[in-house]
Amino acid sequence: MLNKLQKEFDDYTKDYLKYYRCELKYNHSYRVMELSKIISESISLSEDDIELSQIIGLLHDIGRFDQFKYYNSFVDINTIDHGDLGVYLLKKDNNIRNYIIDSKYDNIIYNAIRNHNKFIIDSNLDDRELLFSKIIRDADKIDIMYLYVIGELGNKRVEDNISDDIVECIKENKLIDSHNIKNLADKMMIVLCFPFDFNYSKSFDIIYSRGYIDKIIDNYINVSFDNTDYVKELNNIRNIINEYILSHISK
Repeated sequence: MLNKLQKEFDDYTKDYLKYYRCELKYNHSYRVMELSKIISESISLSEDDIELSQIIGLLHDIGRFDQFKYYNSFVDINTIDHGDLGVYLLKKDNNIRNYIIDSKYDNIIYNAIRNHNKFIIDSNLDDRELLFSKIIRDADKIDIMYLYVIGELGNKRVEDNISDDIVECIKENKLIDSHNIKNLADKMMIVLCFPFDFNYSKSFDIIYSRGYIDKIIDNYINVSFDNTDYVKELNNIRNIINEYILSHISK
């Protein structure tokens, strides 16, 4: 099943790879596929469900390629919701059959992809739809953090300080809604707060063992070292988030 999935995905995306940004999304999709497997194994899912999580992982950003082709942007708020677009493309002409023959998983796949990028998961999902939505949300966020670690995202010089209400969100261990950001410093905090939405101990373990929080914050400090207030606040945030992560790793 996975061999067909990967062949069809590679065939679909090959014409988009002339765009560097789409190549990043292609590689991101494969890493998320692997992270979905790791998380699924950590919660002892069946072999079939582990494969299903991998299918969702590889297809979760299928809408990104047309999004960039037609809008030259990955910013949903200025273009189109890429989760919803992905579901539309998979449903259109029954294209999902190109990737997976059996239709019994369709609703799980659609709902997981639709919910992977939403601020809050749809409250109307059934137990299995919710399970796979949580797995893909964790896997996706982990790899976005990795992209910040290696400098593909973020690392911009920050002149402003973090808004007080954003700091309060962090202290309360809450995700940051992108609609509430007021400046670049606020925007930089969004990815650091991803762990507040994690669902599985393995997800916390991955980012802690790889030092993602420290590496991202150190990257910010390196480009904004002369903004002493920002640096001080970043170090406070470092402690808050790492403490939260440690409290959610299974001993």
